[in-house]
Amino acid sequence: LDEILDVKPDAYSRHKVTLQAIEELSGENIPVISNITGPVSLLTSLIEPTCVYRAMARQEREVKDALGHITSHLIDFAREQIQAGTDVIVVSDPGASGDIIGGRHFGECIAPSIKSIVDSVKSQRIPVILHICGNILPLISHLDRISWDALSVDSVVNLRKLQERLPGRALMGNVSTHLLAISDEKRAYKASKKAIEVSAILAPACGLATSTVPKNLRAMVKAA
Repeated sequence: LDEILDVKPDAYSRHKVTLQAIEELSGENIPVISNITGPVSLLTSLIEPTCVYRAMARQEREVKDALGHITSHLIDFAREQIQAGTDVIVVSDPGASGDIIGGRHFGECIAPSIKSIVDSVKSQRIPVILHICGNILPLISHLDRISWDALSVDSVVNLRKLQERLPGRALMGNVSTHLLAISDEKRAYKASKKAIEVSAILAPACGLATSTVPKNLRAMVKAA
């Protein structure tokens, strides 16, 4: 974990391609929605995930320091995306799943980092979508203190129960990614209709598999 504090983003890394793409697409009729990898997911890309999750219980201070260091660079990257012309930023942190991390560790170690990113983006008048995989119900009290504009959730989450816990806040999702990849358009349409009864934004639960059938995406559009 200590070695993470010495890591600096490579000036010639892939993120410059992302910024170039945003610049080329901005100003068109279709909004540009760009992505920031969440702090936990980025940390577990740099260090073996099981080591990170164990360290949350045994080396909490070191985990907080590593997340703080990563978060500062993510805020810088978000700022660069805004300058390039993005319209919306999605903070995707599947590694912060409620199925893996309990409410206490999320609240003490992770929520402050996510909140810092969201607050920084919002201060520049750019909307933020926050996505976390898995069952997020144990994390609700902490998520409700973050000023995201929409919360994107996994298909395992009961949207109606979530709406009861987060009244007045916009939810996004949560048509099963697996269903969209393997099922037919009738089931995709039915699942989309069910999700949109609660969701402010209809969307796949956790992105799209490369095997997703285009007609199922058209069924989602039709349902919306």
